[in-house]
Formats: sequence, C-alpha cells, structure tokens
Amino acid sequence: HALEANVNAIAVSQIIESDEHMMNQGHAMILARWIDTFSPSTTKCYPQLLLIRVHIYLRQGDYTSALPLLATIDTSMQLMAQTSPLDMPNFLLLQTEIEIVRSRILFQQGEYQQSKLLCQQVLGSLPVDEVKLRAYASMRLGLCSLQLGDFTAGITQIQKALQLWGRHTIQRQTAEGHSALATAYSRVG
Repeated sequence: HALEANVNAIAVSQIIESDEHMMNQGHAMILARWIDTFSPSTTKCYPQLLLIRVHIYLRQGDYTSALPLLATIDTSMQLMAQTSPLDMPNFLLLQTEIEIVRSRILFQQGEYQQSKLLCQQVLGSLPVDEVKLRAYASMRLGLCSLQLGDFTAGITQIQKALQLWGRHTIQRQTAEGHSALATAYSRVG
C-alpha cells in the first residue's frame, strides 16, 4: 500500500524490516518487484535497499547484475558520508555486510584466498554481539577454507556459524552449513 501511495520512506522501511523473513519464506521475487518499482534516484538514497537487491541477484546466480549494483552502493555510501550526519554504528554494519557480499562474489569467482582474507578482516572488525553478520562471515570463511584444502579450519568455522545461528534455527543457511559439514567430514574420512 505504501508503494502504491508513493510514500517511499515507509515502503523502504517495511521492505528492509521484512527482508530476512520474506527471503527465508521464498518470496525473493516479490521483494525484487517491490524494490524495482522505486526510481533509481530513490534507491540510491537507500543503500540497504540496494543491498537486498544484490542478495536477490546472488540467489539467482546473476553476478553480472550484482557487481555493478555493489559499485552503486559504494557510491551511495560515499555520498551519504559526505552530505548527511551518519548513524555511525549502522553505517559501519552496512559496510561490513557489503564486504561479506563481496567475499561471496569472490568465492563464486573461485578467488577463495581473497574471499577468506576479506572474511577474516570482517570478523576482526565486527563487535562480538553482532551475531548475524559474524555467522555469515564464519560460514564463508569455513567454505573458503574447505575449498583451499584446510578441512579442520573449515569445519571449525562452519560449526561456529551454525552455533551462532542457533540449533533451533531452520533457514537456508543452516541447511547449507550442515551440507558443507557433511561434505567436509566425508572428505576427511
């Protein structure tokens, strides 16, 4: 309704609030449709909205659309930093989330060492209580370690990600984590 009424600020906040739940429920294309109804000038004002769109592209395996959008997010973030007072903790968390997405793209391009280094930097800079982003970074770090042949480190990092997500959490990420662990244990014997 907010989209139809052209009340962008409300529409954007509702999309951002419902993002994780809708993605986990398999409604990524609905989110994409909503985001795509905004004008480019509007979406540039909301880097988080663009980042959600990047996540949708990555789920679809569309890296050619995700990469330029990441560049747009970088430009948008720099512009925000120069022109308006920042909510520094949220700004830094958004930058961290962008770095995790970059590491995912590097991973998909076969650049496992660069992806691993980026995740290590992210984990070094994240507050201890930022569980969600730490879990994503640990998972990617574990997957990189597995690809680089370091099964012990890979298993440790994936287990850490699963612990952070919690044992009662049922999400796509936890399924991927358990699948990666099964593969790693199989390789180790």
